[in-house]
Amino acid sequence: MQFGDRPHPQPGAEFDTYATHLADIAREVTDESEGAFTIGIFGSWGSGKTTLMRLIEKKFKELNDPQYKYIWFNAWKYDGKEAIWNALIQTILLEMKEDEKNVADIDTWRQTYDMVESNMNLYVHYLATQLPGSLAKKYLGVELSPDKLKELNNLYTVDRKHYKIVNRFEDDFKQLVKNYVTEAGKLIVFIDDLDRCLPENAITVLEAIKLYLDNANCVFFIGVDKTIIEQGVRKRYLASLKITGKDYIEKMIQLDFYVPDKPEAELRKLLRGRIARQWVNDDEMWKMIVQGSNYNIRKAKRFLHSFNLIDRIADNLGIEKIIYPKLSRILLIQMNFPDFFAELVRKYKLILEKKSIDMLTTFLGDFPENTKFRDNVELSEFINCSSHYGMIDNCQDLEVILQLLRTNAQTS
Repeated sequence: MQFGDRPHPQPGAEFDTYATHLADIAREVTDESEGAFTIGIFGSWGSGKTTLMRLIEKKFKELNDPQYKYIWFNAWKYDGKEAIWNALIQTILLEMKEDEKNVADIDTWRQTYDMVESNMNLYVHYLATQLPGSLAKKYLGVELSPDKLKELNNLYTVDRKHYKIVNRFEDDFKQLVKNYVTEAGKLIVFIDDLDRCLPENAITVLEAIKLYLDNANCVFFIGVDKTIIEQGVRKRYLASLKITGKDYIEKMIQLDFYVPDKPEAELRKLLRGRIARQWVNDDEMWKMIVQGSNYNIRKAKRFLHSFNLIDRIADNLGIEKIIYPKLSRILLIQMNFPDFFAELVRKYKLILEKKSIDMLTTFLGDFPENTKFRDNVELSEFINCSSHYGMIDNCQDLEVILQLLRTNAQTS
């Protein structure tokens, strides 16, 4: 089965080790568990979840064993466009259909496949009868005439066929997968970019796995920022059930793996060619960038792109580069703590009136209305730890920096 690989950073040796062990676990559960096994690959945006899952896929490719087949589902492509649970199921079915030439008993497999596909399509059409026509097309991708809607609604009302379909789908899908990968094999499903979806849609994908696919010989690798699941749980269940994000994850996912932060030296090595030359070897500046980006390579790249753009603007304006450490400090705040930056812009004239060694520290600590920002541990730590290097100690520098950052926002 062919997949379109996306460019991704060259992984370090530790990622290869993680992939080896996670692939081994996916194979071992073949004999140790019944039905699906779900592995959460947790990490913030840009932490390397996709890279790790691609390495796991590579481990299975190297086995060259027909018992292990794999499918990718990019959740973000379907977010807001159609029912994401249906997109997941249809993607799996379509990928298997395109690879049917490798199935041993193809006649039996096709018979089961046709039944599963037909029943799922009927079920989606039933759901469409419960929605106005415009919403059915928007959320389910189904366009039905008023007469067809009435006909289907009558069919399901009479014999409640949709209940039969849901109850039978799991068993039929289990048999379909077994015929596809053999009884001892596993279908490996990689679900990527789930944290780019709306939180409630991320929850829908997890629930689709449990509701429709949980009995089959599948291993699901789910790449997601754990906070997205927690947000989705709060939005969907907080009003009616006392369930936490932690409880929900434990119910839905059997194994948690947290992608560790990249070491400072490795992150610096990856980014060295992207930064303005005048401080490429400046340890203090790098330390501030790494900490301000929370050791996340994508956040650090975004900072460097923005900084290099500002550097060009500053040249045109004749601004002295001696303020760059201070500029970098506030740019990191603008990118990672936008609410605090907006408050800083609104009230910077009040800050100028105060005598202070470091204006940002003063603004964080001396203004009573900034309690919510002081309670943000990550923000407070960054402001305090970066003050010795990017200290804002005069009014002129602050005004110049805010001017540059406003220009950067408009340019971007």
